[in-house]
Amino acid sequence: VRPPQAADLIIIVFFDASKSAVAAVIYSVWVYPGGHHVCLLCAKSKLAPTGLLSVPRLELLAARGAIGPV
Repeated sequence: VRPPQAADLIIIVFFDASKSAVAAVIYSVWVYPGGHHVCLLCAKSKLAPTGLLSVPRLELLAARGAIGPV
């Protein structure tokens, strides 16, 4: 539900990975004429799978986790 004073809504998805873990976060930013309000919507993390996965491959795993079940 849009607050009456809000000018815009921005949804931001951020994900990252390392050799030891992958993580994703989703948050919203309501933009008002005098400022903004940020709200965390969802965050999840998990240990990286064991094996010889490269960091770019782990980044893809984190991106997939950001948009759906891992």
